[in-house]
Amino acid sequence: MRLLLKNGHLVDPIGKKDGLYDILIEDDKVVKVQTRISDRVDKLIDASDCLVMPGLIDMHTHVREPGYTEKETFVTAGRAAVKGGFTTICAAPDTKPVIDTSFLVGDIRRQAENESLANVLPVGALSTGLKGKQGADLEGMAREGAVAFSDETHSLVDMYLLRQLFLRCARLGLPVFSWNEDRRLSGKGVMNAGKFSKSMGLAGIPGSAEETVQARYMLLAEECGCQLHLQHMSTRKSVLMLWLAKKQFEAVTGEVCPHHLFLTEECLMEKGAAGKVYPPLRTEEDRLALIDGLRDGIIDVIATDHSPHEAGKWTLEEAPSGFSGLETALPLVYTGLVKQGLLSASQMVEKMSSNPARILKINRGSLNPGDIADITVFDPRPEYDISTEGFASLGKNTPFEGYHVSGRVTTTLVSGRVVYRNN
Repeated sequence: MRLLLKNGHLVDPIGKKDGLYDILIEDDKVVKVQTRISDRVDKLIDASDCLVMPGLIDMHTHVREPGYTEKETFVTAGRAAVKGGFTTICAAPDTKPVIDTSFLVGDIRRQAENESLANVLPVGALSTGLKGKQGADLEGMAREGAVAFSDETHSLVDMYLLRQLFLRCARLGLPVFSWNEDRRLSGKGVMNAGKFSKSMGLAGIPGSAEETVQARYMLLAEECGCQLHLQHMSTRKSVLMLWLAKKQFEAVTGEVCPHHLFLTEECLMEKGAAGKVYPPLRTEEDRLALIDGLRDGIIDVIATDHSPHEAGKWTLEEAPSGFSGLETALPLVYTGLVKQGLLSASQMVEKMSSNPARILKINRGSLNPGDIADITVFDPRPEYDISTEGFASLGKNTPFEGYHVSGRVTTTLVSGRVVYRNN
């Protein structure tokens, strides 16, 4: 099968291309990237006026399967991913049962290959059952295809155990994704601790609940030579600490989510339970610091923390935490950062494709000849209001309902195969 993608504006930071190019694909690989290609092909896709980029990679996706299929499945997560331009997603281990054995990693990988339109990369649990009592079978999970290990939703308190786990991860050459929450500090908090939590009479979560764990993890990771990736950073001090750590320790990276870039704690006064997430939406000062961290290269990745939940009428105290994010991330980032001149299109692709590929050490994130043809085609012209009515995800939970954005994914290719076309 030979496919030609013509007339698109290719944005490929690794391939150092930012301009009009044609891309010839044969089976699952890129064959040619030139300003004009006239080869005979089986299929032609016109990408005029669109941005063409290496397929997006989400390093932080709660697929929910096994165990919570009322919230999401491999099928629905894959559909949501490719509709949002994501060709690869990293499946978090907080499922039921927890992904903490080689058998579960292998089973998930095989099931996802059969059922998901997107590539699904399993992330194994650092500790058995994510309980922080004993280390999980990291070596067995690595053999079965785990790309990283995480303490998802349960930051480890036992620093001796964490040190042993970091040493094992360093020997395996795989990164640790750190959750960064001290539950003794966050307590029963439901939003950022500050004037708004006080005025609403709600328990608050201080920034120190995130920052103290982040500091401990970075110190231990440097000592152990373990690659560390900080998930969903949300505070100004977290950005400052990452900047300081990078001066001493190259193998530490960080991510931020669109909701922390574009919303603040005030959102909860309007949205109520629809604005509940962990870490919570913070202050305007924190939000601006996160954007500065992205622009300056301190924060490496934009991830969704896709957290679908079933519909329900919740109070803030009762509501589950998190948003469905795979289908909104790219238009939000393009509208809020690229159109505003805060990031270039090339920087956007770095944060959402090439940097994740580098951190995960996978053969993705670029479109040079010989590379896997995972491709996202994005038309920046359409303007519309976000609506959950057309979501492919089972999770309709988002604070961005009605949010005005520009741009829509028109075509997504995974391994050279068209898996999504708009309309």
